[in-house]
Amino acid sequence: MSVSWVISKFPAPDLHGQTVEFRVPGKHGILHGIGTFKARALSGRRVVLRILLQMQPGWARKEDVLILIPQDGCRNVEIHPDQSVARYRLFM
Repeated sequence: MSVSWVISKFPAPDLHGQTVEFRVPGKHGILHGIGTFKARALSGRRVVLRILLQMQPGWARKEDVLILIPQDGCRNVEIHPDQSVARYRLFM
């Protein structure tokens, strides 16, 4: 997977491991759900930001899917207004 450093308004340690409700464009339409942020810091507010989804396409196996968040998506990260849903929200 390629690495894309982006500028984030939240530091990587604040995002990493936190839940996120997301709605992002995908290859076959809009992806929507709850995932977990994976964030790695370079310096200051520069981060690699991904959303980890754990999917179970069949009863016998699980798959991890990582969605790389580009700069325009990173600008849309906000504290979720309903903390019972997720810590953060990302709607693109």
